[in-house]
Amino acid sequence: MKKTKLKVFQDVGDSRAIEHKFSIDYEPQTISELDAFHVLLTQEARLRKIYSWNTWGCLRLNLKSRLLREISLEYLLSSMEHIKTKEDALYFIRQAIPCILHLENRTLLKLFLLILRDGLSNAQGKLHDDTMNISSMEGREKRFIEIISQIMNEEILGSLQNRAQWKMPTEANRGESLQIGTINIENYRGRKIMENFTSLVDHCIVEVDKRQKWRYAVNNYNSAMVILRQKHKYSADDISRFQLMVDRAYLVLRSMYKRDIATNYFHMLSSRHIAWFMENVGPLNDYSNQGFEALNRLMKRYLNTRTNKGGGRSRCKSKLRPIANLFLRRLIWTFDLYKEYNDKTSYINGSTVDSEIFE
Repeated sequence: MKKTKLKVFQDVGDSRAIEHKFSIDYEPQTISELDAFHVLLTQEARLRKIYSWNTWGCLRLNLKSRLLREISLEYLLSSMEHIKTKEDALYFIRQAIPCILHLENRTLLKLFLLILRDGLSNAQGKLHDDTMNISSMEGREKRFIEIISQIMNEEILGSLQNRAQWKMPTEANRGESLQIGTINIENYRGRKIMENFTSLVDHCIVEVDKRQKWRYAVNNYNSAMVILRQKHKYSADDISRFQLMVDRAYLVLRSMYKRDIATNYFHMLSSRHIAWFMENVGPLNDYSNQGFEALNRLMKRYLNTRTNKGGGRSRCKSKLRPIANLFLRRLIWTFDLYKEYNDKTSYINGSTVDSEIFE
């Protein structure tokens, strides 16, 4: 904070901590020095929008915690100054720690897409027992979609008593046969699919040998993901087993799908890049940030149902500020940054003053 005069001397044994008149730990020796120090504390409190306190000691502790937080923020901002120029913005690839939530999501979606493509292709070619007696192409495609949708909604994602509402995404250009469209699935649902992947293999793959390869690859993939997601430190045995399972799964998939399986994340897995991060960084679960994208849904619902969208009699005429305040409150709650924060008194009808906390 640029206007502050208070200082914090953090070195142990630094005499300035108790002698410097602007030190938060200053110990006045006379009545006049004490009065001047109290005036300084009052000014600093008003600067930080602190208007009440029980004792001077409580105010001093509050201000000191604020000062330490401000120092850490200033250090963070100064460390970010290097990104202002392209030359200084370069960083080593080892600093680009991957998000394993995104890795798992993209790899399982790729496997899901491949199995559905094979199944649809087999249905179109009259290779499935359930579709070989259907004469029309459209009828075979429709029957395959019905079978897979039933498996997904009644066996994998739901049950007979509580059906899920998953629909197979398809697309078809004029003059071309039906194709599988873009698939988007949340991680928790994707894991359910991978746990019950054999049901899809049995209904999509015709060749017995290929079915066995799929089961072998998926079992090793699932076991590898369990190790990768663990929250405690990886042992040497964990990393070794993880890479062995990845290699087994990837080599089998590569033998069946060639370059089609060589996506960015499968490359990182098979080339030991992820294993290197596991060994040198530690539990990668700590660096997962894909969950932040889940805020998009919350943000839209919050904007439409909890704010005035810049209108009404609210003091806040900005559409963006309520969203920023929502993120700020989540940050405060998650990391316990501001113990004195009271959301019930600070939040009124979508027009919050939370952003003034750190001004």
